[in-house]
Amino acid sequence: MKSKLWILLLIFTILAMTSLLTLSQDNQPLPVPRNNRAVAELLINGGFETDIDADKIPDDWQAKATITAKSDKLKCNKPGKLVAHTGNCAFMFRGNADGKVSKIQQTLSDVSGFVDGVPITFSVFIDPGIVGPGTKIGKVAITYTDGSKSKLQLQIPIDASGYQLIGYTETLNIPEGASVEKVKIQFSYVASTGKFYLDDVSLSVNPLDTSKLIKLVASDGLAGDQFGISVSLSSAGTTALVGAYGTSGGSSHAEAYIYSFINGAFVEQAKLTASDGVAGDEFGWTVSLSGDGNTALVGAYRAYIENNTYQGAAYVYTNNGGVWTQQTKLIASDGIDNDFFGVSVSLSSDGNTALVGAWSDAVNVRGSAYIYTRDGGVWTQQTKLIASDGGSQDYFGFKVSLSSDGNTALIGARNQMVGENYEQGSAYIYTRAGGIWTEQAQLIASDGAEEDEFGFSVSLSGDGNTALIGARNHMVGENEYQGSAYVYVRNGETWTEQTRLAVPAATNVHHFGHSVSLNSDGNVALIGSPEGTIGEKGFQQGSGYVFLRTAGVWTQASRITASDGASGDWFGLGVSLRGDGSLALVGAAFDDIRENEWQGSAWLIVVP
Repeated sequence: MKSKLWILLLIFTILAMTSLLTLSQDNQPLPVPRNNRAVAELLINGGFETDIDADKIPDDWQAKATITAKSDKLKCNKPGKLVAHTGNCAFMFRGNADGKVSKIQQTLSDVSGFVDGVPITFSVFIDPGIVGPGTKIGKVAITYTDGSKSKLQLQIPIDASGYQLIGYTETLNIPEGASVEKVKIQFSYVASTGKFYLDDVSLSVNPLDTSKLIKLVASDGLAGDQFGISVSLSSAGTTALVGAYGTSGGSSHAEAYIYSFINGAFVEQAKLTASDGVAGDEFGWTVSLSGDGNTALVGAYRAYIENNTYQGAAYVYTNNGGVWTQQTKLIASDGIDNDFFGVSVSLSSDGNTALVGAWSDAVNVRGSAYIYTRDGGVWTQQTKLIASDGGSQDYFGFKVSLSSDGNTALIGARNQMVGENYEQGSAYIYTRAGGIWTEQAQLIASDGAEEDEFGFSVSLSGDGNTALIGARNHMVGENEYQGSAYVYVRNGETWTEQTRLAVPAATNVHHFGHSVSLNSDGNVALIGSPEGTIGEKGFQQGSGYVFLRTAGVWTQASRITASDGASGDWFGLGVSLRGDGSLALVGAAFDDIRENEWQGSAWLIVVP
């Protein structure tokens, strides 16, 4: 059964009245660039690469009831037989002949970073081999000074094959009056048969400085504004664009808002409106900023064009010395009724190339996307992109993304039928050379299934060589609609799936992957999970998950939430990262502000 919550989101959108957003905050600096910050990795030899005494137990790890000579031991690559995920070695469990538990473990020498409220991330890459799903294989055991204990537990997921990242982030809740006394990481196996490999174990604490959280809200906002439905950050993180497509009031139209970092504070610089907009255009449903933050593109996918109902449009705005003006209105040269042109938009870094999706365009709602270029302030339609194998109801163009130079385009087709799988979804890569666009690849999830909606969200790295694609309905283990996100990398003209990102500990209907964003080099990923439950009372409060890539290996770094988050906020509906990945802009369009239901908010958050 398909999720009903997305349908509700669409039903309650046509509410309109202008509102002026202002922001009052204390001055504070932008975050230190990510490459200048220390990584709080706590484990030693988590990649199992060293074994100085050659006892088949990795250095800095201790063995317990492990028969290393015959079964559990360090295994390293040999010609023609690779066992490691990265590097040269991994640890192999095969169990004991008598079926007793065997273990390897490491006790931290420094637990000073384990303070109340800190996010703890525990992860490992595992090749399950022939070990059954659900087998508990690893844990972090925390002992407190009052004698109580807690743990983070990992188990083999149901759909695992080959090396797969498992892990999650959990906030540390220390009993009142106590502190952390000991932290032990342990992997174990209780069996006499079977085999699995571990590699690239990681344990980190990622304290988030809550003084660096900035909440953007409308001081005169009204119920139903849905401010935060879409967001975009400039490369430097000094300009933010927030859409408010459901602005209330009945007779007026929606808006988008520009915030700039001026004199140590984010202040509202401009309110963008369509010069010919009317109620119901859904202006602000999607937004995009150029890298320098001086060009903004705003979609209005239900705009009437002459007599064409819901043909759609997109508007370009430019900044000159702090003054924003509408430069042009983009429409499809062959637009017709119900194209929904403007449902997705993306700008190149210089703002001179625009990509606009029209998911309902063409025969039988196959969908399309349009490329526009700017020369001397004049915009021209360069081409129209369609899928070479497009079919009925594909929704091609539902989400789009451009590389920094504008020469690579990523387009999601979230409803495409793949094989016999209805609405599995796919995504397409197009490249430009000499002004000519060519379809380079179709990306399909290796483990895709019916109703995954792969392609619901998409993002490209600056160089266009890394693609992040959300599949918000993907079933993880037994959790329906939990969601996943997939990373693809390009080598030459060949695209390969690098990994699937998921949150194994999540419960169902999180819709992890509803929104995604990559930083410029593609090594930081932010994934929105707007329907995630936080604590006992935070149903659909929402959160964002940060993943980091090092030498091709992805690990979960942190989970970010609103400091005042509440049930039904849907924090994570829209996400965007600064170029270096150190600052995130996250929308919570259903946040209630005072008495105003669904007024919405957006958060600027330093990424741990």
